Amino acid sequence: MALLNSILPIVILLIFALLFRYLVQYLRRNNNVFSKKLMWFLSGYLLLLIIATFISIFIPKHELTKHKEAFESKVAKEISQFKNDLLQGNLQQIDSNLIKSSYEFEWKENVLQIQEIQNQFLEMPIYIEEKERNDHLIEAMMYTSKHYYQDIDITDEIKPIEMELRDNTLFITLVRSEIKLSKMTAGFPIRQFTGESVFNDHNDSIGQSVIYIKVPKGVKIENEDNFNITYVEKLKKSD
Repeated sequence: MALLNSILPIVILLIFALLFRYLVQYLRRNNNVFSKKLMWFLSGYLLLLIIATFISIFIPKHELTKHKEAFESKVAKEISQFKNDLLQGNLQQIDSNLIKSSYEFEWKENVLQIQEIQNQFLEMPIYIEEKERNDHLIEAMMYTSKHYYQDIDITDEIKPIEMELRDNTLFITLVRSEIKLSKMTAGFPIRQFTGESVFNDHNDSIGQSVIYIKVPKGVKIENEDNFNITYVEKLKKSD
């Protein structure tokens, strides 16, 4: 893609030059005031393209790449720290603004089932922390790291999940986030010489959302194989 973006301006310039050559021949056969004005206009545009082509050689295109790589590195570190805090149970280290939803349920049973209410595969990771004592209380939260679309922060647009406890089952309802963004980009001729891709980029959003459940001591998850579950306490004990 980088190679294509670098040679595309030259290819386009050659195409313009060929079209200009044939157009000049046509205008000379139709020698009138309008034809002369049009020829002067096209000559100026072609000259502008030639100048822009040489100027583009000195444009530091790598700066755009460096900015993108630095941003992606920053986001990767944020998500890595977010996951590490969850794995270690260090919830106090996570910004409280990243809690999308929070529920508490009284619980006196020894076994808990989890069910996605729409019977769809729940891809969102679930972290289970077993408390040090049986306080007969289940605490369930949805955490989300910072979410970005390209370099736009869309964290506030992520919808919270809904949870309900009935019949010894914790029901989880996913709420899909529909995000509409408008982005202004330079026109095709300008992008030829700025190093910006002349093709539309359709990058997925970057971010991580998880469900974190604290269960009383001794409570087991019955259908854990149906979900992407990580036990926080087990990781702690293995240190």
